[in-house]
Amino acid sequence: MEFYFIKEKFIIFRTDAKKMKKTLVNPHIKILILVLSSNTYPSSRNKEAIKKTWGSNLSDNFRIIFYESGEDEKIVEDTLFVQTDTSSKNLGLKLLLALDWCNKNIDYDFIFRTNTSSFVNKVQLENYISSNLIQKEYVYCGIPLIRDYKESQKKINFLSGAGIILNKKTIQLILKNREYWDHNEWEDVALGKLLEENNITFLTGRRQDIKNNFYNNLIDNTNYHFRCRLDNHYGYPRFLESFVLADMHKILNLKELNNKEKFIKKYIFYFLKIFRVDSPRFKIYRVIKYFLKKVLPKQIFNHLKKIKPHTLKKFLGERL
Repeated sequence: MEFYFIKEKFIIFRTDAKKMKKTLVNPHIKILILVLSSNTYPSSRNKEAIKKTWGSNLSDNFRIIFYESGEDEKIVEDTLFVQTDTSSKNLGLKLLLALDWCNKNIDYDFIFRTNTSSFVNKVQLENYISSNLIQKEYVYCGIPLIRDYKESQKKINFLSGAGIILNKKTIQLILKNREYWDHNEWEDVALGKLLEENNITFLTGRRQDIKNNFYNNLIDNTNYHFRCRLDNHYGYPRFLESFVLADMHKILNLKELNNKEKFIKKYIFYFLKIFRVDSPRFKIYRVIKYFLKKVLPKQIFNHLKKIKPHTLKKFLGERL
């Protein structure tokens, strides 16, 4: 029996008296999960929950990297800091810098870009890529959306930024054309626009969105991506997302929750909904601003508006 390695594919040749048989076995594809995160609530809380759940016990062909804004480019354990500020306007630049670093420093075949409000079923992600994407020249796969414009008939097809699968060739194309990235658009829209301009067609992936009360959801364990964001459409406080990640881990590993536990947690979930406050820090800012406007002379108030401290400018920039 003789063994050969050819382009990372393990080929076994067997010789018998009548004929030679050739068997081709693909090794595990190398998957990097790139997670958009920050040091602010609830991302920092969810990040710790991810490390204890789906981000733990990684097999050799998986790697997870959280990427955040920083003053210098550096990697600390599993967190990559890229040199950009925390403004929402710079999410596109942040992604490009992270992809560039990964392309130079990580051995990967595919990147799954997601965020800290997501649960990733690693087994199903690998199965999905192996069954549907491994032979594709360019891979841009996720959940399709359309960006339209009120003032024109213009439309941009793009994939939800909550979870996008890209292969190495697509990432290299993105980096090669980064000067054409439209930084006036949201990050996922700009990515879709750039790839559409380069004739890369999106592929529809799989995702289950957790809706309303988590404990009323029937979890489909054939999905590779679960979106667990609770505030925008369902009105729950986001601190509950870390508990969702923990119980999702239990469900996918133990197959189900104890019925008594599920019943109790469901009604605790309903009760905690009353603690949802939209953008609490911004509401405090608006109350203070209103108070100062009422008590200060107009000239002084207008002067204060012009000299916003750096921390306040930074906070307002993160909200845009």
